[in-house]
Amino acid sequence: MKYKKIAFIPISILLLLISCNSKMEDPLINFKLSESRSIWKKNLDNNIIKGIIKENQNKYKYYFKKGEDSISSFVEYNADGYDFGNLRSIKFALGQDSTNKIFYNYNFNETLIVLDSASVYKFKSWLIAFYGSPDDTIKSGINNYLNHKSDYHYFPFSSGALVWEKDKYDVVFNQGGLIKSSNNSEKRIYTGTALVFKMKNYKRRIKQIGDSIRNTLRPNDLIKVNFNFLRINKKSDYKYELFFEIYDFLRFGKEELRKVTNVNMDIVLTDEFDDEILRIKNSKFDLKDNPIKLDPGFHQPNSYNFRKNYYINGSLESKQILKAKQLYKNDRLKIRADVKAIIFEDGEIFK
Repeated sequence: MKYKKIAFIPISILLLLISCNSKMEDPLINFKLSESRSIWKKNLDNNIIKGIIKENQNKYKYYFKKGEDSISSFVEYNADGYDFGNLRSIKFALGQDSTNKIFYNYNFNETLIVLDSASVYKFKSWLIAFYGSPDDTIKSGINNYLNHKSDYHYFPFSSGALVWEKDKYDVVFNQGGLIKSSNNSEKRIYTGTALVFKMKNYKRRIKQIGDSIRNTLRPNDLIKVNFNFLRINKKSDYKYELFFEIYDFLRFGKEELRKVTNVNMDIVLTDEFDDEILRIKNSKFDLKDNPIKLDPGFHQPNSYNFRKNYYINGSLESKQILKAKQLYKNDRLKIRADVKAIIFEDGEIFK
């Protein structure tokens, strides 16, 4: 009996050592950067079938594993915003299942994916054990504050990244930004923690895509307009008054980052099928005091409030006004903007 007990101890220690020294599973699985869309989509489908990647309503989840330990992540393929072409990048946004829904960013109207500091440091050690010492360290900061919520204290983002340069791709680990802190370092919470795989010459390839798209852009691709409400009043037996309000200019088109200072557009009334009823031509807006810009960091549309009321008179005989009045009465009248030209901050007119 004593002999068996002695034999059991070293086996337990050996199993423990094997578990501690096991390497993280390769997150690239069977993907290869630069492979064609048909191939990487097929690989994705196969990994979903095998249960390696979890799919729910076009959202993908992957668990980094080392022995019996795991850290969850949300996966994006070609996370550069161009959902086409060869596989250029894979992004794993890390967040523990138990904590990834507790913070809400009111600035960007989204739930933050967060990770506790112990998991950040643990995952960093996994990467170093798997890839070796990083080839480069990038320090970066994002000047953005999160709104106060509940009893949590928020801090500005302050992120850093580690880079491994492989033969056919680069690996970048963004350690994320601190959003919750306490005296106990184990209770620090980070957001933006992500592992990204990028093809070689990634920036050059993205620039090529952006340049090709830029050549096809039109003013309507860069500026969208929202109207608050619309009504038609009878001013007299022979006159009708058209009243509407513009409340938002939205800036799109991440391939063109110049600010817009002037907008020239037609205002179009349509029926429920978007068939044109009435067009008010050449409505011009001077926005020099508040140029419309696209945030280059997040590539999200920026919203700019601009309120202006229009009164358009039409005679009783006007077929367009009469038709618009009837559509309005039946709650079928719609309104949109057709942007004809804009002026960039450098004075270039874009038509």
